[in-house]
Amino acid sequence: MEPKNNRSLIWTALEWYSPLERWRKELEKALAELYKRKLMAEIKGFQTIFIIHKPYQTDQRTNLLISKPQATLWETVDGYPIHPKIIQELRDFMSLMNFHDP
Repeated sequence: MEPKNNRSLIWTALEWYSPLERWRKELEKALAELYKRKLMAEIKGFQTIFIIHKPYQTDQRTNLLISKPQATLWETVDGYPIHPKIIQELRDFMSLMNFHDP
């Protein structure tokens, strides 16, 4: 995913949750980490996990159901299939986001 390519469908989807500039900065941070770890040659083997989350809750003032869409760049991991330990960390994170016990 190229940070400056804004014609991709993933960028359009992410823009619904935050301005594109925020996502470019997030992706540039992930790419900088790969450069630092000297892993740019193997970049095609990396998977970036975005979490798009739309929690519903009741507005205390009106008692109406509201939602606050959120999107997060969770992690960039190397290799596929993803290691079970990382999958468990993702499950734990999602449970925390949803306020459920894993």
